[in-house]
Amino acid sequence: MKTRYQIICSNRNTDLAELDEAARLSGMHPEMIEIFLRARIVSSKPDSNGVPRIDPDGIDRLCEIQHMRKQGRPVLRNIRLVCSLTDQLARTERELRELRNQLSIR
Repeated sequence: MKTRYQIICSNRNTDLAELDEAARLSGMHPEMIEIFLRARIVSSKPDSNGVPRIDPDGIDRLCEIQHMRKQGRPVLRNIRLVCSLTDQLARTERELRELRNQLSIR
């Protein structure tokens, strides 16, 4: 799902980002990113050396979180709820597109 927050991160490439790169792209401190990783609000994939790397969707999520934090809503519980609702909306939109495609084929 495209959001207005992706504009913030539009200059990133599609590779997995290390913590410092994710921090630079999102404008968030690496230690804060680690909090969101531990809370499983943002996911990472370890590379061959075990270093966590964040995919482009995770970078977008960090940008959304950073935007919420700047709006004065930094409570982790609220961020988790908003992220969960955003994920649910994206899944529902994908399902709706698939159903529309199936109906148009018939």
